[in-house]
Amino acid sequence: MLSWTKLFLKMVTFIFISTPLFSHSQTVDLDMQNKGFDNLSQAGKLFTVSVEPKDSIFQFFVSGVEAAEIDFDSTQVQAEYGLGKNKKTVVLKRVKDPETGQTYFTLKKRSQGYKNLNLNIQSGDNSDKVKFERLE
Repeated sequence: MLSWTKLFLKMVTFIFISTPLFSHSQTVDLDMQNKGFDNLSQAGKLFTVSVEPKDSIFQFFVSGVEAAEIDFDSTQVQAEYGLGKNKKTVVLKRVKDPETGQTYFTLKKRSQGYKNLNLNIQSGDNSDKVKFERLE
């Protein structure tokens, strides 16, 4: 029985030692984090917003969480960014992709990016707020 115990301990030790060596964990893309792209999806209480950065715009895709239904014809997305006296508000442009038929909202990129970007989403009687710390 002693040999089985030693064998078991050796196997367990080998597993603990070799796991970090052979695991292929996901690496963090620091360049993407530095540009503010480390978290491109945010969920509110009713809506989830995903961002796709393009050449000169950000595309915001809005989807409902659980039972929230979205009528894209009446949905408006308003963006607030900046702090204090520098706070600005803009209404995002609604676009329907002619190929896929998917509706998304666009916001032009700025050279200094967006800090504390708050999106106010209004769809029928449902409204929600989603916040992005930084988009560049």
